[in-house]
Amino acid sequence: MRSDSVLSNPTHLHQILMNLCTNAAHAMRERGGVLEVSLKELDLTSGDMSLYPDLKPGPYLKLSVSDTGHGMERSTLERIFDPYFTTKARGRGREWDSR
Repeated sequence: MRSDSVLSNPTHLHQILMNLCTNAAHAMRERGGVLEVSLKELDLTSGDMSLYPDLKPGPYLKLSVSDTGHGMERSTLERIFDPYFTTKARGRGREWDSR
């Protein structure tokens, strides 16, 4: 395995991972499930550029977060990067009980 560096703000990366994992936990609260966080090496070629138009060919690390929760509707998916967007009711989201 080669030694890789990531050019990122560590606080932002931490916040992103915590938010994704917290949302996954909420989505799986009723039925349980599996949360998977993975990191893998990718070597993108010029043939991959249609999938990743903002990147240049070369070595990358791909961080993935997935869960077996209930998923989301298309209208929700289209807004997930909107600032302050949430599907949680006012006053919910920080507690872990099932009120």
